[in-house]
Amino acid sequence: MKILYLCILTLGSYLLGNINFAKIISHSKNDDITQHGSGNPGTLNMLRTYGFKLAILNLLLEICKGAIPTLIGKLWLGQEAMYLAGTAVILGHIFPVFYKFKGGKGVAAFAGFSLIALPWWVFLIVFAACFIFVVITSIGSVGTLGFVLISTIIQLFLIQPASYGWICYILLLLVASIILYVHRGNIKRLFAGKENPTNIRKAFKQDFHLDKKDSNENESFEKQDNETKVEILNVKKSQDDSNSQDTSSGTERQ
Repeated sequence: MKILYLCILTLGSYLLGNINFAKIISHSKNDDITQHGSGNPGTLNMLRTYGFKLAILNLLLEICKGAIPTLIGKLWLGQEAMYLAGTAVILGHIFPVFYKFKGGKGVAAFAGFSLIALPWWVFLIVFAACFIFVVITSIGSVGTLGFVLISTIIQLFLIQPASYGWICYILLLLVASIILYVHRGNIKRLFAGKENPTNIRKAFKQDFHLDKKDSNENESFEKQDNETKVEILNVKKSQDDSNSQDTSSGTERQ
C-alpha cells in the first residue's frame, strides 16, 4: 500500500511542478516571458523583464510550489517520500509535460524543497547569504548555483542512513546534477565573462520609484547641457555672420 501512496505522491508532485508561475504572470500581462531576455521562465529573467515586485511574487510562488509536496511527503510517509516528492516537483518544473518538456531551471522550486529538507534557520542563513551576494555583485547565476551547491552539501550530512537513506542520497545528487546541467550555458558565460547582470538594487529602486530624484537630476543636467550647446551654436553663428559681413565690406571697398 505504501508503494501506491508513493506513486500517487510522485505523480501529483510532478504535475504540480508543471505549473510555471513565470509564464502565468507574463500571460496575465498579455506577454510571454520566454520571448524576453534569456528566454528562461524563471525569477531572474522575471526581474530583468518585469521588475522587482513580480520577480519576488514569482519567487514566493515557486518556493511554495516546491515546499508543499515536499512537506506532504515528509509528514505523510517520511524521509524517502520527502525526497521523492521534492525531486518530482523540481523535475516537473524543469521538464514539464504541459509545455513539451521545456521549463525553467528549477532553482526556486529547489529552494522550496530545501526549506523543508533543511532546518528553517539553516535555510534562511544560506538563502540570505546568496541573496546578499547577488545584490552586491549582480551575478545572479553564481548566487543561485551557490545556493543549490551549499544546500546539497548540508543535506548530505543531514540525511538519516536508516529509512532508505541511500535512495535519498541518489535523488538529492540527481536533482542537483540536473540543475547544474541546465545551467551549463550560464556557467560557460561566467567563465567567458559574458553573463547577463542581475541588478536587484536598480530593479528595486525603479519599482518603488526611489530613483526619481536621480532621474530628475539627470534630466536637469541634460536640459542645461542642451541649452549650453544651443548658446555655443548661436555664438558661432553670430561670429560667422560677422566675418561674412566684414568680408563683404572689404570686397566693396576694393
